[in-house]
Amino acid sequence: MAHYLRKLGAVLVLILVPCLILSGCNKEAGNTNQTDSSVKVLHKVHSEIFKDENDGTVLLEAKITVPELANPNNDNAINTINQYYQAQIDSFMNSIREEELEIARADKEFALNNGYPVRTHSIETSFEVAYSGNNLLSILNTRYAYTGGAHPNYIRKAETFDLTTGKQLSLTDILGIDQKGALEKAYATAISQIKAIEGTEEFPYFDDYPESLREYYSADDFVLRENALVFYYQLYVIAPYVFGFPEFELPYSELGDSAIKINPIPANQLEKDLYAAADQLLNRNREAFFDIFGLAILQPEYPEDGIGEDTILPVKDDRFANYGELEGFVRNTFIKKEADFLLNEYREGLYFDRDGKLYVDISKDAGMGYYVNWKNYRYQLTDIKPDSAVLQIYTTDESPEGTKEITLTGKLLKEGDNWLLEKMIN
Repeated sequence: MAHYLRKLGAVLVLILVPCLILSGCNKEAGNTNQTDSSVKVLHKVHSEIFKDENDGTVLLEAKITVPELANPNNDNAINTINQYYQAQIDSFMNSIREEELEIARADKEFALNNGYPVRTHSIETSFEVAYSGNNLLSILNTRYAYTGGAHPNYIRKAETFDLTTGKQLSLTDILGIDQKGALEKAYATAISQIKAIEGTEEFPYFDDYPESLREYYSADDFVLRENALVFYYQLYVIAPYVFGFPEFELPYSELGDSAIKINPIPANQLEKDLYAAADQLLNRNREAFFDIFGLAILQPEYPEDGIGEDTILPVKDDRFANYGELEGFVRNTFIKKEADFLLNEYREGLYFDRDGKLYVDISKDAGMGYYVNWKNYRYQLTDIKPDSAVLQIYTTDESPEGTKEITLTGKLLKEGDNWLLEKMIN
């Protein structure tokens, strides 16, 4: 079974990760990159929700976040990289509409015909800046897909660019040797680090890992990190799913004489943690504003004999089986002061706990006109500190009076070990 899953994982990588046309550069070009130059990277988001045309059931939620490089001087190399990532958005959405949506429809029909619950499919691609400096930019993307199975599937894909030319660098470009030699260096790095823990309790790898290392490694599966070139393997390939993505580091000082010179850069784990938190908090903020507190309320369960004088009705929503689950969602999204306000004071009390069950006051459902575009926006974090950061969101207001660009500002604060939003952003 493990061997079958590894082969299936390799097939999924071929299906879901488009082949890249990798542009090369020579050693001398690489050596010209040794400055302190980096680039400001914004997070560019596109999302869509697809519903059944007949009954409104949400079939699929799709979201992709890609880098957008700031380009105040209209630099051609930066334009080339930004165009590459815009093409990734287009390709992602085309695959959603042409393939994934049909799969979601078929799964819904199968579930209804066989008495199973209908599961909303969710597909999302996110990224992190793994290395930015010395005129090099390395991006690590993760694609998440949940289609109703035992657990979600994840796939990694990385790109490394020369910021002076806009060219995407291959492993052979980095190491300055041919493809065979580059792959051998990747295999040797992985094998030496695996053998160092073989026979210990920390050893997670399948028995046939020596063969799988070679059979299932893709030359595209590398990324630059602060101190090392990192070779990674996809899930299931050489270790169980629970182990995650196996990584093997080759320090820059050991790349070899033919390699381009890459200088280590300072680690910035705080910024990485903040962007990971901001991505999730923006999702939750949107859900809170659109579905719970702002534009709509949670769906009430109406009595069969009609509504009487009591306008407080039980909620019927698969996301929140009881009041405690709603409270947990709110308190894991906003700081205590804002969470207390939303749960207890907003609209003089909107949701109630009755014997642990979740109730809503339907007399306080007040829809409003709202035209801010949350399907396409960009964001960045500024003024980053150990316990706070400013969140700036760039989008459009598409009111009937005309479309205009707007900036929304929020703040992330750290309470205990958690990053939370200071206020609901709308």
